[in-house]
Amino acid sequence: MFAVLLTKHSAKLAHPTVPLRMFKQKRFRTAFFINMLVVCFSTVTSGYVLNYILYSMNRSTTVGSTSTMPMNIVLVICGLFMGSILRKNFVKNVRTMMLIGTLALLAGLSCYSLLQSDSPMLLVWIGSAVGGLGNSMNQTCMTPFFQYGLPKEDFAAAQGMYQFSSTGMASIFVPFVGVFVNMTGSIKPVFYIATILAA
Repeated sequence: MFAVLLTKHSAKLAHPTVPLRMFKQKRFRTAFFINMLVVCFSTVTSGYVLNYILYSMNRSTTVGSTSTMPMNIVLVICGLFMGSILRKNFVKNVRTMMLIGTLALLAGLSCYSLLQSDSPMLLVWIGSAVGGLGNSMNQTCMTPFFQYGLPKEDFAAAQGMYQFSSTGMASIFVPFVGVFVNMTGSIKPVFYIATILAA
């Protein structure tokens, strides 16, 4: 009910705080919802995987702190050349990179779903690195993807809403999966839910 009222009120304003008209743009809608799913991987990697390593796999905090290193290394390395690949043939390469990036996120989350109490740390590092590749590809592609064909006067509003998609989803995802963690007493459902969302 509140969402309907907000939408009606927003439609009447020339310059609404939240310009919902952006969702009429197919590219923006795609980028917005993909970014929501990308943040699920980041949230799982930076929080839940670490907890799983410490409390289910019974590893030290030193070992646990290495869980995000492969993702961060891949993000830095890929960031150096992803833009140049995209620049060579934007229309052709952006779709390919987004598809590969999304599949990489799915592969990384699938690695986390396979984790058991006796799993080697190598499985965590592979999941982190492969998911980091997907994260890097999608983050590189999304902004130019939704800006392509968007009127220049809408860039600022669209970018603000795009950034909100990640923080907004993190705010929804954490309490949502927290319910399942409390119900089951295990962190594993978080990995399954994030994998299903990516799929």
